Amino acid sequence: MVAAFHQPSQNLVNAFRVDAGGLPLNDNSSDQIPGPADLVDPRLDLTVGRDGVPYYDWGVHAASWIRSRSYSGPYSPKKYMQFKSDPASTGGWNANATSAVNIQLIRLSDVMLMMAEADVETGDLAGATALVNQVRTRAGNCAQGPATGANDVITNTLASAAAYANYKIGTYPVFASAAAGRDAVRLERRLELAMEGHRFFDLKRYTKMDPAYSPTDINHFYLKKVIDNFMTTESSRANIVTNRPYLAGSAKVEEKHLSFPLPSNQVQLSIEGSTQTLQQNPGW
Repeated sequence: MVAAFHQPSQNLVNAFRVDAGGLPLNDNSSDQIPGPADLVDPRLDLTVGRDGVPYYDWGVHAASWIRSRSYSGPYSPKKYMQFKSDPASTGGWNANATSAVNIQLIRLSDVMLMMAEADVETGDLAGATALVNQVRTRAGNCAQGPATGANDVITNTLASAAAYANYKIGTYPVFASAAAGRDAVRLERRLELAMEGHRFFDLKRYTKMDPAYSPTDINHFYLKKVIDNFMTTESSRANIVTNRPYLAGSAKVEEKHLSFPLPSNQVQLSIEGSTQTLQQNPGW
């Protein structure tokens, strides 16, 4: 059904694993699909389609839903998929190739986490903690339901989903330091906004926020550290189901990846007389 487009990674799925208190486990070592006994943030199953778990009201996600699991893994994207009960769309190569699901350019939790990020940098750790905990508390109020009836696609009773997930989400004590707060806010943005198109741009922003950042020293690029590690880890997992071997040949992050190339025609159009007024971004 979902084929193999924009599939979530094992790295992302592991980010939703939590400890006994419901706080992020911060452990990317697992090569397994989370099972019913594994503690996970309830947002996992509102973001990622995984085997054995209802996929909104379409039915229980199964291996056959993905075109090539050996190539791109066992997970399906879920964030912007419509419900089966939504009005059928028309047009395109498939009846459900288009839908009325809105693309969220900005939403309240995004703004709250921006503010939390600013609070960390200005020293208001209590304010930052409160904002992150508000987002987490709201996230603990809903989850993928069993989808066995007309009104239980999304449930606010986490225990009703115990057959396929062990949901738990906790709140943080006041961040002990700016570094701890920074890490928590950044992780919360990843969890809350997963599959919404923010991650790459957040990583670029974190790179330029780093006190050690130098535009000519890629060893201090936060973006490079995260993405290079991601590519290496995801392409060398022991479990053939969760491994992504095609990532092994990926290019490494360079200075130029902090910006997009400017369109060549715009650079040419900027020439006045013999002077080029629009300069191409470094590396392009």
